[in-house]
Amino acid sequence: MYQSHSLIYLTAYDNFHISVSCKGKFSDTIKVNKGVLQGDPSSPLFFNICFNSLMTILESSTYRKMGYIWGNRSSQQCNWLQYADDAAIIAKDQKSAQGLANFFESWCHWSKMSIRLDKCSSFGMIKNQSKTYSQILPNITLRAGNIPAVPIGGQFQYLGRLFDVSLDDACAKSNIVSKMDNFLKIISNLKIKPQTKLRIFSQFLPSQFSFELRIYNFSSTWISENIDALCIRVIRSWIEAPISSCVKEWLITPSINCGMGIPSFQCRAERLKLQKRNALKYSRNENVRDLWTDSSTSNVKSDSLLLNYPLKQAL
Repeated sequence: MYQSHSLIYLTAYDNFHISVSCKGKFSDTIKVNKGVLQGDPSSPLFFNICFNSLMTILESSTYRKMGYIWGNRSSQQCNWLQYADDAAIIAKDQKSAQGLANFFESWCHWSKMSIRLDKCSSFGMIKNQSKTYSQILPNITLRAGNIPAVPIGGQFQYLGRLFDVSLDDACAKSNIVSKMDNFLKIISNLKIKPQTKLRIFSQFLPSQFSFELRIYNFSSTWISENIDALCIRVIRSWIEAPISSCVKEWLITPSINCGMGIPSFQCRAERLKLQKRNALKYSRNENVRDLWTDSSTSNVKSDSLLLNYPLKQAL
């Protein structure tokens, strides 16, 4: 059975050609000589089989000790993050980072993979005598040239999340407020009834912000005072309600009690946080479960719900 599957996969990749369509005309066929086929169910398997050789070597003690120690256990060291073809090196110092980069470059040469230097960036921090961190410009070099360093005061993005030296998510907060303000202005300018605007607000907008609310640790107070307050101010103008009216309470009150039954973004963020904490707690990865344990003191409210109730009831 396994041999027949292998033959099928090899046949799919053998002598494979593509053509480009433009304005109803097709180009000459182009033979695919490298890479995996997009849309092919076997492509992730082939990619992972190749990349697992790198992950296995990086787990060895020789390379693992170059990583950053993030907890109190000896096993809590991380030198690499990988999601599909997006890699992030995490080293304890610049020398270790250069060593990991050299190894990765050698492995890419062996596996016939390419490193896009124009899509790379390096970011470094150093602890001062006052126990605070300041940003530095690391010098990490590949054969193709130096990896561009993130400017002082700048930030870099990995898997959609912004990181900077202050670690206060100030840039992300500014972006999400601007994004919300832009969406609300678009809805306000629509020539539709207020009821339809509220339906768009309740059914469309949450999906546009669930990713940010899940990956960033925005406090409930900040969300209430910035995101929800902005929404209430605009909705008040939609329904032409006086300044003294309790629009916020009317929106979140269930429809059975004559309310709109629209949860606030503060409530949505708390539910997303609860789901994230549940995923950490029951992860198959031991290091992820350790991360849940080490961060429990900062998430007492959500973790106490998970400890006393099933997830559905806790939500």
